[in-house]
Amino acid sequence: MSREVLLSISFRNQDIWYAELECCADGAMLGDKLEAAEAALARWVSAELVAFHLEDSRLGRAGVLAVSALIRRQRQRCRKFVLVGVHGLDRSRFRRLLRRGGGLPPWTIENDYQAAKEWLVSPTS
Repeated sequence: MSREVLLSISFRNQDIWYAELECCADGAMLGDKLEAAEAALARWVSAELVAFHLEDSRLGRAGVLAVSALIRRQRQRCRKFVLVGVHGLDRSRFRRLLRRGGGLPPWTIENDYQAAKEWLVSPTS
């Protein structure tokens, strides 16, 4: 994959890691991007605040399961994470899957990337 999937954005003197998973038209493309994102997250020790950008991706049940599995594997590294641009049935699937089992850092789902960045850098209550 020629394009970087994980970018660091500085916001209010904190680094937010932005995983670009948007515009995935099928499961194979999403799988490739998820593998690249996981490999990139493993390289960076400071990847504590992570935003998964999923706008315009056709996830379906399998895609939601794959992204949820990545989040669960990264739970020891992340302090907080947010899913951006998840709509409809996929949104409720994420909520249901991520609430099960526990052991995850604080998380939320936002439609607006600015609101997501604000939430990530806000103090955890």
